[in-house]
Amino acid sequence: MLLAAGFGTRLKVLTEQRPKPMLPVCGVPLVRWAAAQCAHHGARRLVINLHHLGEQIRREMGDGADLGLEVAYAPEPEILGTGGGMRAMARLLPRATCLVANAKQVNDVDLGAALEFHKRSGALATLVVRPDPNAEKWGAIGVGQGGRITRILDAAPAGAAAGEAHMFTGIHIVEPELLDRIPAGVSC
Repeated sequence: MLLAAGFGTRLKVLTEQRPKPMLPVCGVPLVRWAAAQCAHHGARRLVINLHHLGEQIRREMGDGADLGLEVAYAPEPEILGTGGGMRAMARLLPRATCLVANAKQVNDVDLGAALEFHKRSGALATLVVRPDPNAEKWGAIGVGQGGRITRILDAAPAGAAAGEAHMFTGIHIVEPELLDRIPAGVSC
């Protein structure tokens, strides 16, 4: 799944005429970089959620055949948030472990290694994080023993250790059982 429905509010001037995933890096839209990374790591089916100026993304990506992908779209007449978007897109994919990535990034994360880690952990969800000395400034994810998330931003269970501060890469791996728990409609 590629999350591409957002408004790109922090880049307002640039995103008034095009959605953030359509902003170019080296002449190539961010959404294409994200889709190519998924294809490079073995993905064959991809669902992209759409909202703000979503038709531009649909025109850019088409059916995905040029990347060796089968692309489907999940338009959101009302923006559903990350959780709601994931739940809505899940109905268009086989019921299986699913990689979810922001469509507005370029990175070199080894998605195969991330999927292996997730499978070994037995978790319902994995957030791919990276160390960052400025994590607290931008919104830290606390990581404790065994790679377990101990806090997201400033939210932590009572009495929990803060864990080492990391940054979220925008890449999740989720199991269908977790997607089933997300309420239909708007959910973050």
